[in-house]
Amino acid sequence: MSTSGKIDHDAFKAEMLEVLRSLEQASRRGFLTQPEFAFNVEDLSLVRNREALQATGCLELAEVSDLTSERNQLHFMSKALQGLSTSVSDLLEVYTRRLERYWGRLEEGFASLPDELIAHIFQFAACSDPSSEEERPLHAIRFSHVSRRLRGVSLDWKTLWSTIHMQADMTNEKVNWLLSRCGDTIDLDIKIKFNVNDTVALRKLVDSCAHTASRWLSLTFVGVWDNDAGATTNFDGSRNVMTEQLLEFPQLRELHFHDLFSTTANLANICSWVAPKLDVLQCTQYIPPPSFPNTTFTTFQMHLLLFPSDSQRRVRNLAAFLSSKPNILEFLLRLEVPGNIGERPNVPVAASSSIKHFALSLLQVDAEKIRNLYGPILRSLRAPNLQTFRLDITPPDLGAFSSTEEISPVLRFLLPDHRYHSLLETIIIQIQFPQAIEPLLSPEVRKATLNIPLDEILQVCCLWITTCGQVSFSRLGANPSALRVLQFSSCPDLDTNGLQLAVQSLIHAGVWATLEHVVIRDCRLLDYGGALEAIGPEGLWYKINNV
Repeated sequence: MSTSGKIDHDAFKAEMLEVLRSLEQASRRGFLTQPEFAFNVEDLSLVRNREALQATGCLELAEVSDLTSERNQLHFMSKALQGLSTSVSDLLEVYTRRLERYWGRLEEGFASLPDELIAHIFQFAACSDPSSEEERPLHAIRFSHVSRRLRGVSLDWKTLWSTIHMQADMTNEKVNWLLSRCGDTIDLDIKIKFNVNDTVALRKLVDSCAHTASRWLSLTFVGVWDNDAGATTNFDGSRNVMTEQLLEFPQLRELHFHDLFSTTANLANICSWVAPKLDVLQCTQYIPPPSFPNTTFTTFQMHLLLFPSDSQRRVRNLAAFLSSKPNILEFLLRLEVPGNIGERPNVPVAASSSIKHFALSLLQVDAEKIRNLYGPILRSLRAPNLQTFRLDITPPDLGAFSSTEEISPVLRFLLPDHRYHSLLETIIIQIQFPQAIEPLLSPEVRKATLNIPLDEILQVCCLWITTCGQVSFSRLGANPSALRVLQFSSCPDLDTNGLQLAVQSLIHAGVWATLEHVVIRDCRLLDYGGALEAIGPEGLWYKINNV
């Protein structure tokens, strides 16, 4: 508004457009159907004068003036929203008319699909549901309520019921009902949730379903803690059951432990369950001791939340386990540090000559955590036969990470020490926000540049990069680089100018002439012509593969 009382129409329109843009932005957050909320009168700040509105007595002159002004505000809001609603409805009708015939074809096509394919489609959709795993079996029940045909598909297609969630307080009747749903032949994924202090209930539960053990593909123990649990671990409970009852799992491929604590108990003499095909050991918070009996698994997945009070102990236990298991070929480590890291832990060396593939996934990331915790943990690994390293950084929200420029000065701490990994050939770097957050990134984040220090990866011949913003490369030393293949994959902000920046930095670093392949894959701002313009045809075999 101007001081003369006249309306500044440009400023007024700009304010209204900000409201509209905020609404559009909110609509991108996943409200693909009807929003699951409705505004109430209480949501309006004007409701603070409700007492004056409901009073039966006479109003003061000032109150009349205030209420009249607020009534005019409400009138304006009503008219503005009516106009917006009309415009949105008109545009919605245009979209609907354009898409109706395609929807009709999809409905006809769905009706013509065989039951087996429908069951597969539903199964994949249920597995991709971001809700908790305990909810997924309920999808089969909801699926069966859609129509008679889908009910038949749901009941007949046993794999929809192959993931069985059990709780230690379940009755034998409930367990038998769950098992009957999946028939007598299909493979099973068993998930058992139990109170860590109640091993009797766990033993009964295992007894009730032990006759199906030959069909188990995966087994998950999820501990539940109450105030009396103390430092009892999940494996302490399951270990007791394993000691008392010998079971054979000829098909078991994955064993999962979800816990709060690690244990140093000696497990060497327990009567271990026989699982000759066990390939994956996955642990959340539970770090197995070196005496963990099974040595057939080749993939070890570890998810750790580190807190200042116990980060030193956890890192030490993890290093001891890795050093004791020559059967581990692939190591996937997911680290989270929700708060401050506290005092820098003394990280011991984790030596493993068997690990060939290592993936490090980080959520909460800042320079301090990289220098004082994530970096030392990574640099403590001594895996002389390591061939592939993958770094995934996925900030959970916009507030956790301002731009890739934060990481550039400390990225070298997140790369394996080349002095101990001479066989390392491939590095994959992925820095990306979740899909729901990516549209909300600011222009500053999209323009930020991630710098790759080539001096830290001189022996690497293949480098794959996925990141928001732009990418550049630097090399300070004169040692030759082995880099031959460079891939940019799913970089949403990389355009022709950004690719030219990357090429110029490679030329300046002295590695451009020795590159053999540049792969551009699924970078939405780069078409074939733009990539060719930036790369150039001379002296380079390029591969453009946008999917």
